[in-house]
Amino acid sequence: LYALDQPITVFSEKTETSAYWKNINGYYLGCNDFFMAWNDKNLTLPDIFNKTDHDFPSCKRGASNFRKNDLFITENNLTRAFIEPTKLQSNKAVFCLSFKTTLKNSSNHRLGLFGISFILNDSFKLN
Repeated sequence: LYALDQPITVFSEKTETSAYWKNINGYYLGCNDFFMAWNDKNLTLPDIFNKTDHDFPSCKRGASNFRKNDLFITENNLTRAFIEPTKLQSNKAVFCLSFKTTLKNSSNHRLGLFGISFILNDSFKLN
């Protein structure tokens, strides 16, 4: 994982899980390599930093829903799982199982959120 070009070792670089963290206003602060490749194989951290979900084609389908869920987490200081719609780089619509939690500093001040998202397979159906 990278934030401002600093490696963070809390999450494996090799996982096929999208990991990301955003500030309280929904702007990306960092992510893992899979998140960047999921959006565009040519993205680098500077391309992600300080952008929102509305800035990425693969996220636009669910951007408003992502933000609603992010606000629910940060405003209520929670950890929750969500099923969220998105698109793959191939433009295929999929659902993700996303786990999000509030990021806080040592003074317990809410800074944003940390999330991980797994692509659900084709047999998943939303009832």
